[in-house]
Amino acid sequence: MAIKSVTQKRKLNQINNKELKFEKMPRISKEFNSKGSKKKEKKFNPNLLPIKVASGKVLQQSVSEDEEEEEEEVEELICEATQVQNENASKEPAPTTKELLLKRKKNIQEAKAKISQLASDILAEPQKSLKMIKDLRLMMENRESPESYYTVKKLVTVSLACLFVDILPGYRIRERTEQEKAVKLSKEVKALTEYEDGLLHQYQQYLQSLEKMIKMRRRYGNKNPATRAQLSMSEVAVQAMCDLFKHTSHFNFHNNITVVLVPIANDDKNPKIRKICCDALEAIFLSDKLGSSILAAVKAVAKVSKERGPNKLRAEFLNTLLRLRINQVDYSLINHKKTKQEKMEAKREKKKMSRREIKQMKRQKKLKNELKEVAAAEDHDEKMALHTETIQQVFLIYFRILKHKKGDLDGSQAVLPAVLQGLAKFAHMINIDFFSDLFAVLQSLVSQQTLPLQQNVHCIFTAFTILSGQGEILNIDPVDLYKMLFSLLHEVVINAPHLKRKTNDVTKEDLDMILMCVSIMLNKRRKQITLNSLNSFIKRLSTIAVHTEQFKHTVKILEEIQKLLNSNSKALSLFDSSSQSFGTHNPYLDDPEKNCSQASCLWEMHLLRRHYATSIKQTAFQILRKAAKEQ
Repeated sequence: MAIKSVTQKRKLNQINNKELKFEKMPRISKEFNSKGSKKKEKKFNPNLLPIKVASGKVLQQSVSEDEEEEEEEVEELICEATQVQNENASKEPAPTTKELLLKRKKNIQEAKAKISQLASDILAEPQKSLKMIKDLRLMMENRESPESYYTVKKLVTVSLACLFVDILPGYRIRERTEQEKAVKLSKEVKALTEYEDGLLHQYQQYLQSLEKMIKMRRRYGNKNPATRAQLSMSEVAVQAMCDLFKHTSHFNFHNNITVVLVPIANDDKNPKIRKICCDALEAIFLSDKLGSSILAAVKAVAKVSKERGPNKLRAEFLNTLLRLRINQVDYSLINHKKTKQEKMEAKREKKKMSRREIKQMKRQKKLKNELKEVAAAEDHDEKMALHTETIQQVFLIYFRILKHKKGDLDGSQAVLPAVLQGLAKFAHMINIDFFSDLFAVLQSLVSQQTLPLQQNVHCIFTAFTILSGQGEILNIDPVDLYKMLFSLLHEVVINAPHLKRKTNDVTKEDLDMILMCVSIMLNKRRKQITLNSLNSFIKRLSTIAVHTEQFKHTVKILEEIQKLLNSNSKALSLFDSSSQSFGTHNPYLDDPEKNCSQASCLWEMHLLRRHYATSIKQTAFQILRKAAKEQ
């Protein structure tokens, strides 16, 4: 027995050792690496020799996509370098590929050392380093070594972008007039103005070179397409310009950068480049406090949407507008126009003034503008005016897409969700002049019954937000919207087979918006709704609460039912069996006035009182207790 026990222990130790080795092995998924990011697809290269790993297995070496692209770029550069050298020196023997690779590596190392030295010197004393900035910028155009030209150019482009972000002043540099240039200045002021002029010139030259590199992308697909190295260079230029766009909104030429980047965010064929530009737009929408940069960007988006048309716009491009953080507007600040009487009075007052008084008034006005620029303080009225004009441009984009020709509207279905979501978000800021036309368009979209659940909800929410605010003065009967929302409540959890449109999974945001629509319709507009409709909505909401899978959704629906019952005590008749009217309740009829809900009762509350979730139990019990007290 002792021998068996010893052998058993040895076997157990061996098994444990194997398990320990297995446990110590790294757990790396096939699709994800240790950092959690997706791995690049690797392709086996038959030219590479196989290797033997520590476990004893022989594996074929593979090359990732980035390495493969870099190798192809290097091959193109080497071919270009050999052609240039053959043209320049046809008598001398051409260098081998190995020699070119060694030369390329040496040139890149020397360029890196030079860039780092110049960058550190510039950051140490920016005002005394204009010549160094120029030298660094001219390295982008140095074609002495074609085999390393694009690699060095990429390094210089990225380095200059980082440098300009660090050394650019926190104010806009104003160009001096001829009279100001003629004035004698002190030594310190003169040095500062010369530095500002020189820095502005170098920054402008750098932006122009970036724009030239970005224009190479437009040659893609033409008779003379750009090479892989040129496309890679243009991608780096786009990234550098996006960094400047995000961090230099206060400085000169920011509007020029906006005009270059906004079309790329929609038109570029590479999704990575489009995402970089869209992220830069969103960053500006979130960071700009005054609103001038936001207005310029939104105007550029409106121009692109007008020129391309709804069929050529992308959803992610329009989704950037949803990042705008504007909650209040004042149309009186931009819509105010002087009447004829006010203009005549201003002319009469001006005629009464002497020349000296007119000159003095002009000087004071000019001085006030200069003091505003120097103070750089936020003017509330100016900020509100900019935000109001921005929202006007946003609605102009949305209305242009919605009022597109009906025959061509099917092509813009991809951007329609973004438009409806934006209208739902900014509905409380729509100008009253557009209410009737917009309501008609939304009602026609809903009545077509071809949109999915989310888009229908956005249409209904926008329409009722209009009617609950300033739109109360409009003489509109939203019966069709009541019926549509009543039918959509079934689609939250039930796939209705008789409906032609396809249902989508309901998210938390969709359910919140549906319940907000119910609250606007039945609470804020309770004087315009009948008791039959109210009972029908409460009955259908209680049915949905029983069938929803997620208990969080059930809690929200029960809380909305509780609000409706608290604000409308007559609806408590659904708990009283003696007050039931004649007829039979038809739960499948999508007309809240005709489904005879007054003949039903809320038996679902007794079922939900026995739910496993405590919050659902408590809410259902509170509803039943209130009904018992009222009876």
